[in-house]
Formats: sequence, structure tokens, C-alpha cells
Amino acid sequence: MGKERIDEIFDPEIAMNRAIDYYRSRGYSDKWIEARLKGITKLIGYENMELISAISLVIQMKILNKDLEKN
Repeated sequence: MGKERIDEIFDPEIAMNRAIDYYRSRGYSDKWIEARLKGITKLIGYENMELISAISLVIQMKILNKDLEKN
């Protein structure tokens, strides 16, 4: 578990994916998750639009993968 958290420091996408999976497992909608992750980035001071765009892209990729897995 410690190694996973260290990996997340060097690759924030891993942390975003973990957060998305966590929220989905709790039954939250993808729209809610996207709003939550955008809110978190603002809280920690990452108001950079590139980061927000990256978060949105990760969420969209997760949605697409989820849809593909259903087929």
C-alpha cells in the first residue's frame, strides 16, 4: 500500500483513477465524480486549466472503458 501511494505522487493519474474507482464503488454518478475531482483540484490550489482538462479526459476515458466492458 505504501508503494502505491508513492507511485501516486509521481503519477497523479494513478490517484485520480483510484478516486474514480472509489466513488463509482460507492454508487456516485460520473457527472458527480467529475464535479468532485474538479472541486478537489481547486481546494488544493491546482486551478490550472490543463490539470482540469486532464482530469476530465481521465474521467471520459474511464466512462468509455466502462461502456466497452459492457459489450
